[in-house]
Amino acid sequence: MGQFGLPVKITEFDQVYKGMTEEAQADDLERFYRLCFAHPAVQGIYMWGFYEGAHWRPGSALWRKDWTPKLAAERYQRLMAKDWHSEGKEVLKDGGLGFRGFYGIYEMENEEFVWEVHCLKEGTRVGPAKAKTPPPPPPAAS
Repeated sequence: MGQFGLPVKITEFDQVYKGMTEEAQADDLERFYRLCFAHPAVQGIYMWGFYEGAHWRPGSALWRKDWTPKLAAERYQRLMAKDWHSEGKEVLKDGGLGFRGFYGIYEMENEEFVWEVHCLKEGTRVGPAKAKTPPPPPPAAS
């Protein structure tokens, strides 16, 4: 699909096979997510389920029935919240802002306004400025 310029979305992702250890599950999940993340045509991965108590293939869940995370859950969380997380402060230079980050939605702000910035594969889009503090209410009628 990607070779034809079409977006690729991975759906119903789960993994389990006979004799799979928790370490193998974590390694496979990380390897697969990194492969997908690196491919320019992949726009998303939809996991089939994550909780053992409600998964049709309980062995592929990331959280056990008692809600303790398996090693694969810890790897997934590290990828999403640490390895692929962008945060920082930048200063305007000559009227422009340089930022290097992952695709996603960010907030950009100054002393008065906040903007929502969508950094997508298709391009970057900046939403309208929103005042940080609401304007004061009109004076009461006498």
